[in-house]
Amino acid sequence: MPEWISAWVAKIFGSEPVVKVMYVLIVWIGLVLLSPESATNAVEDKVKIPYISLLIIFAIAFAIVDAAQRALTACRSCLAKRAEAAEQKTQAEKEHSALMSMIEKLDEAEKAVLKPFVMEGCNTFWLDLDDVAVTSLSQQRILCSSHRRRIVDRKTQIAYRIDDEYRDVVDEYFKDS
Repeated sequence: MPEWISAWVAKIFGSEPVVKVMYVLIVWIGLVLLSPESATNAVEDKVKIPYISLLIIFAIAFAIVDAAQRALTACRSCLAKRAEAAEQKTQAEKEHSALMSMIEKLDEAEKAVLKPFVMEGCNTFWLDLDDVAVTSLSQQRILCSSHRRRIVDRKTQIAYRIDDEYRDVVDEYFKDS
């Protein structure tokens, strides 16, 4: 093979991984063995450059291996994204189930405090500060205080809302029951 071809090949494959080079060589040899001799002779007679058909076949082999590598990389990326999405969905379902079981385990007084939020569709309710169920829900971080206070009938009330993390679960629980 002429020196310029081997220098060109060395330059191309200098930055390519060895595995890809091996695949290119395997495909190249396969194409050389499968290509009809009349076609290679016709190309060399037309162009008048010796070994040009081998170089063309080598370029075709390189293109085939490169396209296959890109397709496999795209498939792996797509599969990885699907797996990640499935994992996120599974994780979200687990979190939802955990929150739902937490709401189901609340006692009746705590559920009675949460029910008006869903039934009346309000985001904020004024609840007594010294109510045990409200304090329990606040400590569990199901209810959040807005720190607005008022006094009604000598009782201090604070504006509470359901925490955003629990809002959908509470809505679902009370709409089903």
